[in-house]
Amino acid sequence: MEYRYLLYSFLCALGAFLYYKFHKWWLNGTKKKEQVVKDEMRHSKIIKNWMIIVMFSLAAIIFLIKSI
Repeated sequence: MEYRYLLYSFLCALGAFLYYKFHKWWLNGTKKKEQVVKDEMRHSKIIKNWMIIVMFSLAAIIFLIKSI
């Protein structure tokens, strides 16, 4: 078992979780300030954030498989 890849897997999973929490915090902040944030920028930021979360999750799965 490759413990280095297992560590990378846990770090990527932790990064995905923390980025998800940051995304929810940012989303709640923009809902309070609707007039400041344009809808186009808000939607593109949401898509970008979800892409980052999915990539962190995929990297965690790949590193977990490589560790076995």
